[in-house]
Amino acid sequence: MKRTILSLTAVLIAASMLVSGCFGGGGNANGKNKASDGRPGEKRVEADVTAVRETMENAKAGDRILLGSWEQNNKTSDGAEAISWIVLTQMVGKALVVSEKVLDYQQFIIPGEGEDYRFTHGRYPESDMRKFLSDVFYAYAFSEQEKTLILTTKQTYYYVEDYHQMSVEIEDYVFPLSVDEASRYLTAKGTDIYGQPTDFVKSFDPYMSDVEGVPGITSAITWWLRDEGDNWGKAATVNGYDDKTNAYGADVSDRRGVRPAMWIVYNENDMAAYERGEIDPKPDPELDAEIGNLSVGDIVKYGVFDMNPRMEDGYEDLEWTVLDETGDALLLFMNINFSSSRFMDIEEGEPDPEMICWAFSTIRKVLNDENTLNKLFTPQEKAKIRRTHLVTSGDGSWEREGGPETDDYLFLPDTAELEEYFPEKEARISPNGSYWLRTPAFVEPYMGSIDENGSLYSKDSEDYCGLRLMMWVNK
Repeated sequence: MKRTILSLTAVLIAASMLVSGCFGGGGNANGKNKASDGRPGEKRVEADVTAVRETMENAKAGDRILLGSWEQNNKTSDGAEAISWIVLTQMVGKALVVSEKVLDYQQFIIPGEGEDYRFTHGRYPESDMRKFLSDVFYAYAFSEQEKTLILTTKQTYYYVEDYHQMSVEIEDYVFPLSVDEASRYLTAKGTDIYGQPTDFVKSFDPYMSDVEGVPGITSAITWWLRDEGDNWGKAATVNGYDDKTNAYGADVSDRRGVRPAMWIVYNENDMAAYERGEIDPKPDPELDAEIGNLSVGDIVKYGVFDMNPRMEDGYEDLEWTVLDETGDALLLFMNINFSSSRFMDIEEGEPDPEMICWAFSTIRKVLNDENTLNKLFTPQEKAKIRRTHLVTSGDGSWEREGGPETDDYLFLPDTAELEEYFPEKEARISPNGSYWLRTPAFVEPYMGSIDENGSLYSKDSEDYCGLRLMMWVNK
């Protein structure tokens, strides 16, 4: 079930209400109970927008840029200081950035008078954190020229209600990172994940966690992410004491650090052309050289995925074995199952038996969705994946046909491919369990799979089973 909420532009609080202390005061504050007001006044640093665009053309993940102003040294007499942002990932013409330092110290939800935070949903769309980032931070941290660099970003926010996963669509300029984004771009990738507070934030007397064994960092504070925690009175965080995300979260009425994130656009023409499929991203020489030197039997790391998302250890590289080679392309087969899924996700009623096949499967739809491809691969990796025309083999024993031919980027193996590349069943075993084939088996609604012993097995299409992928990539 999906619901839609109004864009923030339809619910902005009038400027006359944006007074000092409108956000961040009261409640279980975990620090000095004073109003937060890091907004720049007349003394501010304004970035050269043209120079930022030029810098971003050649920027890479981990680089820093300066954009916007916020009080940071806790000396308002000398004006607000320029905000430093870390480039987390580069897409074509745009980039995701997060503030290098913890810039503010806020409650996620400000409980009403007499309200118990334990009965306050820690959901970002209706949160005071969202109001603060939109109505205060975005409104005041950037000049009108600087705002031309900031994209409005549509996101799907997921939450649990009555034991069911729900979602709403939201749209913001500035936002906290999600658990997924923090895990993918920051966890186990150096010191950038630690919440380093500015002197302004330190003036709130936040709880500082000791950090051991990390060069240049002795203490840090916990900072907010936008996901719901493990119950309705919590929101997810990044721990102050280590380099882990905390999906279980902190109480929403507590104060924690704020590290705003946003997508900035530095080349509108390239961004639009790439999204229309008209241009490829800039080449990655290292990737081109690695793929160009591979041969059958080699193992290559290509793409990333969070194999155990609540284990807080970030994203893992996806490993593939080269199974075949043509003059200009390689067939890659994933070494282990990277996820588990139903083959068909049938919401209600009895499906048409002819629809239970690879061509109409939920798996095929999800694997070849743009969001999935963007989640797994960089733009350069994605550009190398060849759209492959597939003829799926049927089940000869039960005379079930393989279904319509398809054209896909990512696909499951079928029985014919396994027999060709893995004639011995022991070679078909995945170290982490059984996995789906795209070949039908037995009678509907059963589909083929490979069990933990490497044997062909029939499985109900609405059961869960592992996904072990194939793809052709251009050299």
